[in-house]
Amino acid sequence: MTVQAKADAEGVPEDSPIVLSMNRVEELLRADSRSSGDVIGRPHALLVVAWRALDAASRRASARLCVVFAPAAVWDRARDILTPFAEPLAEGTALIVLVGRPESASLADATNRGLATVLPDDPDQNDLSLAVERAFELLEAKSRAEARVQYPFSRRSM
Repeated sequence: MTVQAKADAEGVPEDSPIVLSMNRVEELLRADSRSSGDVIGRPHALLVVAWRALDAASRRASARLCVVFAPAAVWDRARDILTPFAEPLAEGTALIVLVGRPESASLADATNRGLATVLPDDPDQNDLSLAVERAFELLEAKSRAEARVQYPFSRRSM
């Protein structure tokens, strides 16, 4: 389904600034050679998702990690759009990167809800690349830490 078809189906005008902003995020992520191994998707007109296979050494070989890019307006007024990612967020296999500063004054509990960082309204390729790499690094580190807790006695410790 094209972005236009998704926008039409979801009641969001294809030419709205918020959709155009997310179109640019998608284009920049797809064009970035540093994330060539990532799969970039568009599950909703207002979301861009980067998927990465989890390193087999982390003991969750079949899992995939994801970074969800969403406009700040979604965080402020339409978090239900993020519902399909509730389980991966709870499991620690997904994080959210907001594009633009949210209106809500408090982001105090945002990290508990899976928020990794907030980017400018019009991020450039370097902003996006740094955000996606740091988010995946954090997810991979969490996964390794969980694996150590689950399997505390490795062959090296015996």
